[in-house]
Amino acid sequence: MARRIIGYILLVVGALILMFFRDYKGTMISFPFIYSLCGLLLCVLGCVLLYLEKKRKALHVHNQYKETIEHIMQHGQKVKVDLSQCEIRENNYSEERERYAADGLFATLGVAQDIQALNLLTNATRNVENVQVNQSVIIFHYDYGGGLERFVSPVLPFDRTTLLLKLGREKETTLYIDHNNTRRYYFDLEFLFE
Repeated sequence: MARRIIGYILLVVGALILMFFRDYKGTMISFPFIYSLCGLLLCVLGCVLLYLEKKRKALHVHNQYKETIEHIMQHGQKVKVDLSQCEIRENNYSEERERYAADGLFATLGVAQDIQALNLLTNATRNVENVQVNQSVIIFHYDYGGGLERFVSPVLPFDRTTLLLKLGREKETTLYIDHNNTRRYYFDLEFLFE
């Protein structure tokens, strides 16, 4: 949080310095060009800090997710899952996606939106492309604790046919269930991405 605040402060101070010295004609401050460069440097440094903070947060969330999975795998109940007995549901659609993704350092600067606006003026279809999106989930029903529980895999980026081919090679996998909370579980489906 502190890095983000410092990043915004550097960005604002740098922008103010740039605006002040952009049209400076006085004689009191010698070499105003050097101050303009310092303002630009502060702006760039602020943007870099904001970008790195965003990346650090994403890495922290990813590490927490990995730790939770490791905990469930070490301490949870292991259930062998016969993949031929599972239900597969799919949701396939096509969508328009931006060709120039608004992430990374350019998103922090707001440059991506400017590029898209300029492209829109010259050719309205240049910013987007049609993409086919394939999504499937594996549903497994299991008698756990006297009741029938339903376990759904994360969304997998495969159509039904491709997923069935990949599952046919492996035949079975393991489902790890947290003893304290059946809503916390992990399907071991790493073999699908090899």
